[in-house]
Order: sequence, then structure tokens, then C-alpha cells
Amino acid sequence: MSFRLPIVLDVNDQRCLVIGGGTIATQRAELLLDAGAHVVIISEEPSTEIDELVRSGRAGLMRRQARPADLDGARVAFVTLEDEVDVDALWAYANEHGVLLSSADDVDHCHFAMPSVIRRGDLQVAISTSGRAPALSKRLRTRLEETIGEEVGRLVDVLAAARAQLVPRTISFGEWSERWSRALEPLDELTARIAAGDDSGVLQRIVTAVRTGEPATEAGDEEPSALANEQAS
Repeated sequence: MSFRLPIVLDVNDQRCLVIGGGTIATQRAELLLDAGAHVVIISEEPSTEIDELVRSGRAGLMRRQARPADLDGARVAFVTLEDEVDVDALWAYANEHGVLLSSADDVDHCHFAMPSVIRRGDLQVAISTSGRAPALSKRLRTRLEETIGEEVGRLVDVLAAARAQLVPRTISFGEWSERWSRALEPLDELTARIAAGDDSGVLQRIVTAVRTGEPATEAGDEEPSALANEQAS
């Protein structure tokens, strides 16, 4: 099996299952919780970490062996193989009812593969080998983590704020896209300014560049300040 379609899935407010009670189950549960899912863990012998998630009210727990019907209404289900389960029965039920299922280290019972992910705020960089060499994905993630700093994640927030000021667009989508591309050049300079704490200056620079269609110069960076004052008045 080869997993070749990269997607970012919305599980916010969705019922998601984690079947297992060990370290992998904890990791999968926390991943889903961070994504806003309603997490239910099924395990006969949950770990202390799982119990803590349940006691804190972050996740639900069924303290028994998983059954295929438990998949009803779930968007995603993870089977960690840390508990005794009938994977074939769960897989058949998931296929019949349209539930995305992933069984740990068992590609024949997976609808998707989990990539190695670098997270910087809302920025996510996913690395996948289509499920064929996960150790390589992890190694590449470690290497890239050294080059993608927290300032890149902060740049996402700045660009979102700039976009909020610039919509609705009044030009063609093609021109809009080209202006945004030009506004992000040179990217290293923008991230360096973010790292130095000049988020507002970068915001002003981006707004000017997209609005005028011309890359903002260092001197031109001051123009949006006047614009902001004008808007405030």
C-alpha cells in the first residue's frame, strides 16, 4: 500500500478514537486533542498518563476491549496494538462505515500514514515517505527542525493579519497571487526581522507591497504607519 495524497484533516469537534492504553496511545490522543477533537480512548489497562487525560476531563475512556461498533460516528481511529484487539474486524467495520483507520506498524490495515511533522505555531511541515520508510522521515524532520525557527511560525500570524487588512481583493486572483509572492521576497530578511521582534514593521511592509504591487523598500516601510494613523483617525 502506498499513501500518496498529502492532506491536512479537520477533526475539530469530531469524535475520534484511540484504541490502546500505552505510550503510543497517549501520543495519538494528545495529537488529536491539540487538533480540537473529541477523543475517546478504549483500553482494558490504560496507563497512568491516559488516566490523567481522563481525570482532567480532556478525553473519555472505555475501560474494556474495543468492539467494531465503537467506530460508529468516528472521523478517525488509531489502533496502537498496545492492547489485545481484533484488527481485522475493526478494519472491515471501518471500511464499511467510512471511518479513517490507522493501525500502528501495520500498513495493510491503514487508510493513511502519519507523517513526521515540524510545528511552528500554525505552520506545519509534514515529511512522508508514503509509509515506506518512517525512520527516514523522522531523521529528515530532525534535520529540518534546525533550519525552521519559531520566527517562521510567527510570520504566519503576521501574514494572516496582513490578509485581514487586504480582503476583499479588488484585483484578479492571478495578480493577487503574484503580489503576495513578491511581497515575501526576500523571505530571509522578513524572518530575520520577525526574529528581531519587528512583527509590526513586517506587517506594514507586507500590506504596502500587496496593496501597491511593488516590493516595499526599507524607506517605504514607514508608509503604512501613516496609513494606519489615517485609518485610526
